[in-house]
Amino acid sequence: MLTNLTQRTQKEIVVFVRQTIGEELTEAFPKLILESALVISGSVAYGLYDDASDIDVSLILPEKLAKTHREKIKAFKTARQEHDRQIQLLYGDTFESIETLTNWQKDILLRNFAAGLIVSDPSGRFSRLQKAIKKYPPEVYREKMHWLFAEAVFELHDRLPAAVTRADPYAVARIKLDTLRLLMTALLLLEKQYPLSDKHLFRYLSRIKTNEPFMALVRDLLKETDLKKTQTKLEQAVLLIETQLIKKKLIQKHEPLYWIDLRPKYQVRFS
Repeated sequence: MLTNLTQRTQKEIVVFVRQTIGEELTEAFPKLILESALVISGSVAYGLYDDASDIDVSLILPEKLAKTHREKIKAFKTARQEHDRQIQLLYGDTFESIETLTNWQKDILLRNFAAGLIVSDPSGRFSRLQKAIKKYPPEVYREKMHWLFAEAVFELHDRLPAAVTRADPYAVARIKLDTLRLLMTALLLLEKQYPLSDKHLFRYLSRIKTNEPFMALVRDLLKETDLKKTQTKLEQAVLLIETQLIKKKLIQKHEPLYWIDLRPKYQVRFS
């Protein structure tokens, strides 16, 4: 087990994984490992790990081998976890399933593998796939951004007023969080990053100093319980992101109804 994880660099963690589970897999499956890739994903790959973090390691195989070896790999994982649960071995993804990510529909998986730290890749197949999904194509990127902003405007101008009028604190809180997720994800895309899951999103953006005016408003909104004030502050948050998107020439100024009626082809999947 690797102690004091926060004091270890990503490179040191990669070496540790290669010398532990990498060598164990090579001994258990010497032929299989030559056609596979071992890739660290999750918080370690994103640089968001702490001393309580697991090390998520994906064993990626050709589909035909994944099917025939699934039970043996499962047994290997079970036996290994009896003495070490820090490394979480994942074996559900194949080279073929990663190839389908170029349809640009599975955003969290795109993040996982585009940011993945390669432990081993004898055939070079994963490295080639990783290059192909390094970032959204320009037209997909623009549509994703349009969808995020359109959904935020819909939450703000369609759903939120009714919830405030009904004095429904639950509905307002849910709409607030949904809107913030959309806006923060748009901000993440402005940083040329793929979307992050909720457990990493706030912490990641809080580390980027240029985002501080917006993130200060986010922190204020998370504490706000007054329904009317929540509505006003969400309007400010949407305006801040709109200003940035217009400045980057990603969107143009439109009335809310334009965004509410917009249905871009490429959406952003959060799971």
